[in-house]
Amino acid sequence: MKKLLILCLLLSFNATALNIKDIKFINSEGEKVELSQIESEIIFEWANLECPYVKRHYGSNNMQATQEFAKSKNIMWITVISSANGKQGYIPPKEAMNTFASFGSFPDHVMIDENGDLGKQFNAKTTPHIFIADKNKNIIYQGAIDDAGGSQFWTTDLKESTNFVKTVISDIKSKKPVSVSKTRPYGCSVKYG
Repeated sequence: MKKLLILCLLLSFNATALNIKDIKFINSEGEKVELSQIESEIIFEWANLECPYVKRHYGSNNMQATQEFAKSKNIMWITVISSANGKQGYIPPKEAMNTFASFGSFPDHVMIDENGDLGKQFNAKTTPHIFIADKNKNIIYQGAIDDAGGSQFWTTDLKESTNFVKTVISDIKSKKPVSVSKTRPYGCSVKYG
């Protein structure tokens, strides 16, 4: 029992101190992406374009504006679809970039995580769910895009909400300690298989 408790503690420690430098994947365009070869910070956005929360963020241009802000600061943006084939939000790899472009979104990469391996490694729970990695590929932020979650989400002007992603980016680029490292994500559950 004692060994099991120690193992559980180690696993929970590793989940909160996730380093992603060894992750490699094939993006929706068939290109190999090795995170250790990327010099910039990276933002991961878990998305499901059929989720009403994601639809609202994209429909109000909130997600695209956040993405543009990140890219203007030379931060890579990776959109991850962990919806299993046949589940809400699944997009065939060949259609992914054009689908996001039709919403005015131009991530650096789209990854179709059909088997959910990457989502489970990150412990992605919702769409949207955001993770930010520093240049050393340590996760320094995970959670919601902003503070608009809850019952007020449907009536809040998303432009008036506190955008946690922009806050963390500003902290990074000002070489300040990150002022917020974890928030509660909100949205639809990730549609794992």
